[in-house]
Amino acid sequence: MGNCGSSLDCNKCYSSEPFPGCENVIEIDPDVAGIGVLVSFLCSAFALSAVIVWGYFNECLPIDLLSRTDHYALQSLKKGFRPLLETDLPFEPTLKQKDRTQIILSFVTVLSDQQLVTGVAILIAGLASRCRISLYEFNIVTYLAYFAISTHTLSLGVLQSHLFLRKLVRNCRVVFAIGFSVIFVFSFIINTASSHEETTLYLGNELQCLFEASRFGKSIQFDIADSTLIVGFILINHTMAITRLFFDPEIDPTAMAIDFVYTYSLHRFKGFPREDASTIVRKAARKYDAWLRPPLANTKQTRISVWFFFSSYYNSYLASFPPMALEMAYGTTSVILAIWGAGLKSANGLQVLGFGQIVAIVLLSLTFLAAVGVINGKPIWCQNQQLCTDLDP
Repeated sequence: MGNCGSSLDCNKCYSSEPFPGCENVIEIDPDVAGIGVLVSFLCSAFALSAVIVWGYFNECLPIDLLSRTDHYALQSLKKGFRPLLETDLPFEPTLKQKDRTQIILSFVTVLSDQQLVTGVAILIAGLASRCRISLYEFNIVTYLAYFAISTHTLSLGVLQSHLFLRKLVRNCRVVFAIGFSVIFVFSFIINTASSHEETTLYLGNELQCLFEASRFGKSIQFDIADSTLIVGFILINHTMAITRLFFDPEIDPTAMAIDFVYTYSLHRFKGFPREDASTIVRKAARKYDAWLRPPLANTKQTRISVWFFFSSYYNSYLASFPPMALEMAYGTTSVILAIWGAGLKSANGLQVLGFGQIVAIVLLSLTFLAAVGVINGKPIWCQNQQLCTDLDP
């Protein structure tokens, strides 16, 4: 990171309370942390989450995404508790549900691309403007990017089968997604220094002060806990979501990796031939699955059926909702604290609308226009419930 010349003053004091020699008012770049940018990011994130939740409860997500446990849970929710053994019953979506699935896929695709593009754009804008924007503004930028990468990860799970069949489209998105991950990890880690108690810089100081702190006799300290836990959680989830795009939806990459480790261990340390080791692992997996599944003649709760319940839950899409809720709650809280928790006042206000904010809002409106176009342009049911036309698979 280059320096900003003589205009950089990292000794300037900022305070949330009146203090001699310190300021409590800062200039805010509306194109980085204005109301339009906030509305665009937050609305996109919550809209994507709402569409996925709606699609799940209406059983309109891609059929390979929902397990039999998901269908069992939804039927139990709608019609009351049902026997656990009904998780083995097959599910066949109706034509109307298939129609809605295509609409959801189109809507999620547009929102996913918007999150990817705007997430990368706001991080690059923040880092490129490091001589002008403050640590306060970059804190807002980082948590808006957190929203973007979290919801983009969520969208990749829904689009797995769609992108698996479209290799060129998938590969282009993967390149951008990897770049997004790299920029986000770097930005999030350096941003943790702004809230660490051992950092002697003020939130009103420019972002460049983090890179030239020693020149001004300042000290910085990155937050190891946040850097490890939050970044690790986001990076693992995003990496796994990207990896799954290269596998058939029926294949679990995690299970494949575990089987590979077991097979390699038997071959490397026990001396088994590779084919024999692979056979042993497959037989062990089938034996474990037979042990885990409750007996057909027994509907009482047993220790085995409890383990079967948790295993079925973990392998269902239902298990993704608690982490989703946690990510949304953490992101919302972090953005609120970043804006109003610092105690500094904005000289020009967050309500100022600049060109960058209008572009962000227009991108948001294009998302909904695309959704309306999909719904209006490819009807599958007429008002009299007769089949009109079909959609491409």
